Amino acid sequence: MATQTTERITINLLKVDKFSPSVVNTKIRWEIDATGNDLEYAWYIYKGGERIEFLPYDKSNVLDWKPNNPGQYFLKVFVRDKYGNKVSEWASEYKIIDNLKLEDIKKIVPDKKSPQQIGSKIIWEAEVNGEDIEYAWYIYKEGIRIEYIPYTTTNFLEWEPTKSGTYQLKLFVKDNFGNKFSKWCSEFVIK
Repeated sequence: MATQTTERITINLLKVDKFSPSVVNTKIRWEIDATGNDLEYAWYIYKGGERIEFLPYDKSNVLDWKPNNPGQYFLKVFVRDKYGNKVSEWASEYKIIDNLKLEDIKKIVPDKKSPQQIGSKIIWEAEVNGEDIEYAWYIYKEGIRIEYIPYTTTNFLEWEPTKSGTYQLKLFVKDNFGNKFSKWCSEFVIK
């Protein structure tokens, strides 16, 4: 009588092709490397502690996932062999964020009302929804750009005008996915 030997299931690696965070509607590929006899894989996706998606066992060791809502997600993969033995592995938390949109620039406001005197220190502050946002400022005087402050992670600008006139600021914002938007501030008069 022949005896049946079973090779133990071993998960060697669970990897993802994009670092967290990723943007909504971006395809993310999960791949598991496991050894054992005639393996099949099932994938569970969780959000807020609740299983929201289930992909039943099949032969593919790859999951292409395209989340359409922002949030914190967890993924668990189950591996079973032809004898019914199972093992599982949790992936690290994965964050999905919204694309930066023009409406994410909530407001751009000075700490003082127009008009102001020459040499007054005016602080402009931007409120923008999103993560890893960078800000650049353009200053215009009577329609001509006179100054450019390159992208930084600081959401405010300290400005001390040295000449009278009518000024306008334009804020540019970008995220680490390359989305860029700009918005004009209201005119500001210096006497």
